[in-house]
Amino acid sequence: MPRNETQALPRLAILTTGGTFEKRYLESVGGLGFVDTCLGVLTTHARLAYRPRIEEVLLLDSLDMSDKERNLILKRVVKAKENHLVIVHGTDTMTLTARTLQDGLGKDTKKTVVFTGAMVPVAHQNSDGVFNLGLAVAACQVAAPGVYIAMSGRVYKADQVEKNYRKKLFLPSKR
Repeated sequence: MPRNETQALPRLAILTTGGTFEKRYLESVGGLGFVDTCLGVLTTHARLAYRPRIEEVLLLDSLDMSDKERNLILKRVVKAKENHLVIVHGTDTMTLTARTLQDGLGKDTKKTVVFTGAMVPVAHQNSDGVFNLGLAVAACQVAAPGVYIAMSGRVYKADQVEKNYRKKLFLPSKR
């Protein structure tokens, strides 16, 4: 159903925790690393109908993430004034963090949280990150409150997806 001009668009925040999505090649170290978030540039180029609030929570490889960082992400989501949130996260532990938020927010949450990331850094050619971010922004606006993962062209409930390392895709979990 199209919105008329008097209907307010949902307030959206995009939180980044880093992951491959945010990595860039750093000549100084001869490898990938973090500088700052690219989300401001990406959302400007996307010509969104409204500007999301962008928050850099962490710039960290998800394999280096612990329960301490997951709890920080949960606190930032709970504290957020927005009810629609996209979280950019590393793909290796994305499902673990998403389930942590699902448990922490509970079944009666009014927030819609969608995790996304990239298998190839956004700064590189052939990255899936820009597509995944667009999918997550769209999903966040239409999904019912809860926690989701938007990867590989699909949107999954947080507890119904896993990363398939062999295929390099997110697929329905076999649980």
